[in-house]
Amino acid sequence: MIWAKCPKDIFVNKRRVKRAVTEAVCEYNKGTVRTIVETQKALGVPTGGSTKQLATILDCRKQQFRKRRQNTSNKLALKLIKKAIHRKELLAKRREGMTYGAGQF
Repeated sequence: MIWAKCPKDIFVNKRRVKRAVTEAVCEYNKGTVRTIVETQKALGVPTGGSTKQLATILDCRKQQFRKRRQNTSNKLALKLIKKAIHRKELLAKRREGMTYGAGQF
């Protein structure tokens, strides 16, 4: 969440990183709508209707994503996918044989 607001691959100053961390923590604790409204109120900027609407949509998407992640069938599907990937990697290693060993060239 923090790196979406302040990516690692672009250099930014310390103040920008602190602002991104604060904003991410507020959004996690209070929600997007309340964070935006309180921030804009503190800055003296009026909050528009479309801003509130978009923030509400973001909050709803986050809640749906959390519900989906907690669903048992989704958890089972993720486990099956991880097992399939692991099996595929093991099969590839067996086919290749030993590619590197300590002290071998």
